[in-house]
Amino acid sequence: MDWFKTPGFFGVLSNYFLTRLCVNTLQLYLPFFAIYTIPVASAVATVPLTAYIGMCISSTLAPHVNTFIKDAAYLYTCATMCTFLGTVIVFLSPTGSYLGVSFASLVLGLSCAQLMVTTQTQVCELVGHNANGGIVFGMNSFADKVSTGLVIYGIQQLAQTVDTASLGGMYEKAATIVPLTCAVLGSLSLFTVPLDIRARVHGDCNS
Repeated sequence: MDWFKTPGFFGVLSNYFLTRLCVNTLQLYLPFFAIYTIPVASAVATVPLTAYIGMCISSTLAPHVNTFIKDAAYLYTCATMCTFLGTVIVFLSPTGSYLGVSFASLVLGLSCAQLMVTTQTQVCELVGHNANGGIVFGMNSFADKVSTGLVIYGIQQLAQTVDTASLGGMYEKAATIVPLTCAVLGSLSLFTVPLDIRARVHGDCNS
């Protein structure tokens, strides 16, 4: 089967690697952001932990949310709006606010988990019961690794040109603006996918 000619293939592929990039950059740079901006020694551990708790809560609630919003594109967009809310909370919180950043991390964790659940179901819906579907998972994983590697390399190269006093602001953007941008682009990519895939009617791997 020629997957490159399959309707929705590139939309699902783009959505998958953008979602993974969103989650990866959040998880990687949230601790750096905490180290350089929050004057609480334990923040480097507790802020990412708060995001992880949000992800666990979101994963638990995902099956119930999916029963109310059937179209994956609209569900993904709702999660993207939640990512936007978390980003706004970070930028509106006073500099060094432990509680503000912790609450924002919880919100970002909630949104990122829902984004991951949604994109995984789209890959499964695209493949269905096709015996040759393994190549789709492989290409998605390859795109994920390459895109994440390139973005992280770029951010780290930029970090070498920034003075120490400005690193906090840079990592703040890396942990919020980058994931939000990926989520927005991922949301747009899903609207290019045929409705029969977005509707998740097969139920093979829906959460």
